[in-house]
Amino acid sequence: MRSSSVCFTLFALSTTLAAQQASVSGVPAMGYALDPSARALRPIWGIPRAASAGEPIEAGFAIQSAVISSSGSYGLAIAGDGTLRLLTLSGPFSNVDVPVVGRAQALVRSPRGTAAAVLAENWIGFMSGFSAGSSQVAGVPINTAPVQVSVSDDGAYLIAALPDGSLEMFGRDGTQVPLSAPAPISMVAFRPGDTDALALSVDNRVWLIHQTSFAQIAGPGDGVSSSVGLGFLPDGNTALIAGSSGTILTINVQSGAKSPVVCACAPSRLEPMAASGVFRLTSSWTEPQYMFDGASLQSFFVPAVPANNVHRRRPED
Repeated sequence: MRSSSVCFTLFALSTTLAAQQASVSGVPAMGYALDPSARALRPIWGIPRAASAGEPIEAGFAIQSAVISSSGSYGLAIAGDGTLRLLTLSGPFSNVDVPVVGRAQALVRSPRGTAAAVLAENWIGFMSGFSAGSSQVAGVPINTAPVQVSVSDDGAYLIAALPDGSLEMFGRDGTQVPLSAPAPISMVAFRPGDTDALALSVDNRVWLIHQTSFAQIAGPGDGVSSSVGLGFLPDGNTALIAGSSGTILTINVQSGAKSPVVCACAPSRLEPMAASGVFRLTSSWTEPQYMFDGASLQSFFVPAVPANNVHRRRPED
């Protein structure tokens, strides 16, 4: 019994040390995630199945929403007053204002985290140099606030699902092209490094979009229902659809092969992390943070933050 206890203690200690030490150039290898209670970013240290959440970063202002670059070195955050800030997360923390037209309302990062887009009222801002810490924005007007959007990795295009179920492609150069979807669309996601995209229609069908053509790759018969997020693994050949029931459906878009992965959780998102192929599925910090590891096609969790560490002082703008 004693030897078993010692082995367990050593295993727990080794996984804790791995979670605390795994980083790339001082940046947590798993990346950062927003803690809405603290209105701040928390680092997630470690590797899949050996990770832990760190203390909230004191940014000096309340963060309403944020996206992080693929390197984990930079982030974009919307402050409580609607301003947009570019965050430097590697080395000494700093932030600079990014000019936008109106109040920033939503952020989206590209599949590989190399580009980002900001949505304001009647305006879209494209940031193609996001992963290099560029704060240069190219803006174009938009007449209707989208329901959900995705931006391409080169920062040149944004595909938007609109409130009436229609789908439009916006270009950084100001072009605007409507796409004739076979059914009302509620969710979209670009393919990594490409302008192909996924679309989810309100009747639980999943479509692969190539140029202007739509090909159905999954539907209700494959278990698609109550979807909360969709995207791709880094290779661009495997599509993911996360459902609130706890199933992540994987689809090989070339062969059509499908495989469900069951998570002991109720996903509310499919949020890419800095670690390649890792996605955050849940958001509450008072409970374990469940994630999906695309390398092993398994889910894992990051232990919950102690209750006395969740509600910290909220920074003011």
